[in-house]
Amino acid sequence: MLQPRRAVVALILLAAATLAIAAEGWLGLRSDVEATGGLFDRRIEKVTVASTGPGSPAEAAGVRAGDVIVAINGKALQGMKTGELAQHLQTQAGDKLTLTVRRGGEGAEALQIVVTAAAKK
Repeated sequence: MLQPRRAVVALILLAAATLAIAAEGWLGLRSDVEATGGLFDRRIEKVTVASTGPGSPAEAAGVRAGDVIVAINGKALQGMKTGELAQHLQTQAGDKLTLTVRRGGEGAEALQIVVTAAAKK
């Protein structure tokens, strides 16, 4: 049986992996999610782009590894439930997502990047 602290870490890793899988097929990005809260009420603190796939819609739109995604289509991510984030990333080919990102740290100006989802490969 997992100890409580390890269970929380395992849950965070599972949430991050789920988001990466959901996002990778459509947008071509992988993200690291930092979240806090109870076992069934995980709330997002920070979402950082871990990588973009070569030739992916995210790369073509200008998303870079290290970008911190602060909003999707105007909806702030901080405080959002992790499951809600996964729903925002589930798209169909041709759907457009406007990502508000910070590049270069907390004081950096927010950038709006529109990513058009491609057919899942």
